[in-house]
Amino acid sequence: TRTLRVAATHVEGNDTFGLSALKGDSTGGSLGNEQFYEAHITWSRPLTENLDLNALASYENSKFSNENRTDNTYLVSTRLGYKLTAEAEAFMSYTFQTRDSTTHDDSFTEHAVTVGLSVPF
Repeated sequence: TRTLRVAATHVEGNDTFGLSALKGDSTGGSLGNEQFYEAHITWSRPLTENLDLNALASYENSKFSNENRTDNTYLVSTRLGYKLTAEAEAFMSYTFQTRDSTTHDDSFTEHAVTVGLSVPF
């Protein structure tokens, strides 16, 4: 796999904005050769000392030459995190993702709600 990545982050007051993109290709995978590119926009902001809010929007285009298939995937996500300790965080997120594929069976729409606890070890 060969990938070119570029990213930029801007902080203004309590807001952090991010923009990233990548382009690449992969050969010989289970779906054959793939060319892809992605773009992501992020925003985050602390709401209180322990509570923060994050949002993400992304687009991905993948072309699989061996299957003559093209996928366009769109994703929007929000996440609310609460710092319990210096190491532990509780979080809740909502993600909407949809893929439009030239192969009907590979198209989908997904709504996901996740609640969890994050602790590094």
